[in-house]
Amino acid sequence: MTTTTRQNMARALVATLTLSAAGFASWQASEGDGPTKVQPDGVVVHLPYVPTQGDVPTIGHGSTRYEDGTPVRMTDPPITRQRAEQLARNLHTEEEARFKASLPGVYLYPGEFDLYTDFVGQYGSGNWRKPQSPRTWLLRGDYVGACNALLTWRFQAGRDCKLPQNWGPKGCKGVWTVPCDIALPCATQNEIDEESAKALVANGCKVVCEGANMPSTPEAIAVYQDNGLLYGPAKAANAGGVAVSGLEMSQNSYRLSWTFEEVDNKLKSIMENIVANSLAAAKEYGHEGDLMLGANAAGFVKVANAMVAQGVL
Repeated sequence: MTTTTRQNMARALVATLTLSAAGFASWQASEGDGPTKVQPDGVVVHLPYVPTQGDVPTIGHGSTRYEDGTPVRMTDPPITRQRAEQLARNLHTEEEARFKASLPGVYLYPGEFDLYTDFVGQYGSGNWRKPQSPRTWLLRGDYVGACNALLTWRFQAGRDCKLPQNWGPKGCKGVWTVPCDIALPCATQNEIDEESAKALVANGCKVVCEGANMPSTPEAIAVYQDNGLLYGPAKAANAGGVAVSGLEMSQNSYRLSWTFEEVDNKLKSIMENIVANSLAAAKEYGHEGDLMLGANAAGFVKVANAMVAQGVL
């Protein structure tokens, strides 16, 4: 048995995979909401818009057509959040089918499937089919080559985003030099370093809440804490995707189908409990108000209690 064959036994054929709930949430977030407004009855609705000059009218999370195939027009009435999400699911179902067709006979882990599907969403099907995209290496069974190919897309307007000299206000890290009250790093690990954190503080940022896995370096976190910023660490603040995946599995197990509002309310309760437990743990261990330490301590205690309950300790 070859190494490739053994690896593929742990992976699954692309044709049998589908995007996870967390993966869809990430894709939906990358597409954005577009303009919204609150109606007199308190309902939030999405309005038609043109994302960039030359684009076609869009509504919700990147949808350019309705359920019956009718194109979106700027004169169309607004739609509800629920319909915007359904249109997004319809759109992604079509894009996912094309993605699967582009990788015949290829095996991926579910996480890899989410990653490369997101690549297509970010850079488009045209770039996905270019020779320098990860697809070329995946078709050869070269998973390391596919990962390396992702790094070739780190350029912004021709600038290599790995090089510090390209991190200025008009460069790769320019977004963290923009004055703001709240910063939400939601892309990659180590996205905000010490320099970027100091720029946020200098420009009046008061809150940093992480929506990715460890987007701030330890040095950046020290800057937040030294300057009294309200810091929401990824371990607590970025738990929504995993939580919704758990809710999805619960529905499947119990043969239930919850509405958007039910899932949203359950998620809200889960996130509130995470923050409450983190703050309680921080206070118990002598670091009141430190959400990062509290989240780490609460997570450790939960795992330790589970191990004790199972007789491991």
